[in-house]
Amino acid sequence: MNRLLALIIFVLVVPIVGVSSSVAAATKLVVGYAAINARVSPLWIADEQGYLKKYDLQVEQVYLRGAPTLVAGLASGDIQLGRSGGSATLAAIAAGHDFKIVATFSSRNTYDFIARPNIKRAEELRGKKITVTSIGGTTWMGVLLWLEHFGLEPQRDNILLQVIGDQNVQAQSVETGIADAAALDGVWSKRLKQKGFTVLGEYSDLNQRIVGQAMIVPHTFLTQRPDIVENY
Repeated sequence: MNRLLALIIFVLVVPIVGVSSSVAAATKLVVGYAAINARVSPLWIADEQGYLKKYDLQVEQVYLRGAPTLVAGLASGDIQLGRSGGSATLAAIAAGHDFKIVATFSSRNTYDFIARPNIKRAEELRGKKITVTSIGGTTWMGVLLWLEHFGLEPQRDNILLQVIGDQNVQAQSVETGIADAAALDGVWSKRLKQKGFTVLGEYSDLNQRIVGQAMIVPHTFLTQRPDIVENY
């Protein structure tokens, strides 16, 4: 009887211990991203479909408005991996942060340049306000590349680069007249095109090189846990 009781307890307890051990083995990982667009969708798909569980990763995805904010999170150690534009990352590295770009997913300027309906030509941007997410971020770099393409310079042509918010807020600011133009991703540029706003340039017309999306990791974390970085 005692042996039978012991066997029953063993059968009931061992699976529970096994499940507990499996859960405990999952590595917690905080991943930040600084934009909401189609290029970030693989992060959401991997999470929703449970692909990362295969590698025992318990991932918390955090949206941060603007690449500089994401860089600050990586520098503090609150975020272990980040997906963002390259310009802010390179600026952070130049400032002394020891980050590594381990992968890139976009190497072109993917922004359309949209202006209010009363602006018909690029030359009319002189003296106007153009919205960006942040100074030093990817949209900021995208705007500068577009202005260079148009033969314009912010300082010489009295063009104000105005920090307003993410792409959704930027599109709204152009629509309401708070700003005169913006470099917008496909979803938002399409919306304004349909409402009659001026398309001064489409990204498909250009071949401008820019690190639009990159996977960033602090060198310390990469050295300590290269297995996690590779699995992710």
